[in-house]
Amino acid sequence: MGLREWFRAWAAPSVEVPTADVLVEMRRGLAVDADAVVTQLSHPDPRTRARAARLLPSIDWPKLTPTGWDALSRVPGPLVVDALITVLKDGLEKPFLFWKEPWLLAAEMLGRAGDSRAIKPLFDGLFLNDSDLERQAGKALAVLGEDALALLLRCLTAREYPGVWSADRNYFYRSRVAKALGQSQDPRARDALVARLLDGREHSDVQQAAVCALTNIGSEEAIEPIRVWWEAQTSVWSRRIGAQTLKALGWQPQEPEDRISFLIALGEWDALADVGTAVVAPVVAALDALDLMNSPVVFDLLGVLQRVRDRDPQAMAPVRKILAAVDGYSGTYGGRLRPVDDERLARLRNALTSIIDPASR
Repeated sequence: MGLREWFRAWAAPSVEVPTADVLVEMRRGLAVDADAVVTQLSHPDPRTRARAARLLPSIDWPKLTPTGWDALSRVPGPLVVDALITVLKDGLEKPFLFWKEPWLLAAEMLGRAGDSRAIKPLFDGLFLNDSDLERQAGKALAVLGEDALALLLRCLTAREYPGVWSADRNYFYRSRVAKALGQSQDPRARDALVARLLDGREHSDVQQAAVCALTNIGSEEAIEPIRVWWEAQTSVWSRRIGAQTLKALGWQPQEPEDRISFLIALGEWDALADVGTAVVAPVVAALDALDLMNSPVVFDLLGVLQRVRDRDPQAMAPVRKILAAVDGYSGTYGGRLRPVDDERLARLRNALTSIIDPASR
């Protein structure tokens, strides 16, 4: 009897239960029939379902078709949890995968199964250098209830992470945990996230992850600590993340100077230019604080000044300060020696000169 014929006979409830030796042989050769094994998990005969469940961990998961995954999603959770945990652990041991759909689907289904045994492997999945699996593991943990939430909250401030901790990358783990808490959208995570945000010793990656997490939770009580953190930031991207978060939470600055700073952080250049000549001093101050040779927003800010200059050329006197800095640039910024980019220097000089002296264009 061939393997396929044997399987069809084995799946029928009227057929005698196969011996252990035959079951071992079947486990070795049934990789091509992964869909068939999964289909039998919904068989009306409990003995057939039990046999298929025993075979499930040994099938070749990458060969399971979308039809097979769809069938698996309709199987009662406890019946397949052990097999899915095995699949996920296999993915954790192979972090550089060209085709990772089985591992992503396993993480998603473990979240829906609601079984606490899935918490540890999903938690480990947060710390791979794979953003897709990290995100899916976070989503799955978010729906696994109190035990998963307690683990994430404990680890946000802990100095150890079971099985994955290393002293030099501690902030990396806290940032991943903060993202997962944001996916939970549980308001009980707010205080722990705010504490990480306002801790002046905390790494910027963790603070930015906490800001994004607080956005997902969406509490108005988070606005003030985010605003305090945002006003203390000097990095372009930290200020952008903070401003976008505040905007998403419904906060708007009341003072004109604060509104200009807010628009600069958001990168809303058209709205900034519409303010008029009042933006010149803040924009020049922002340029003065940037690395002119590397910052990606330098020419956006110069474009704002160009548009404002057309309304009031006399307001451009402060721009001479930036031109002097460019003319005196020798490859050193903030005490660090950097190569001189002649092409970028020429672009900066031309843009600044045309703002100060329109006749030079």
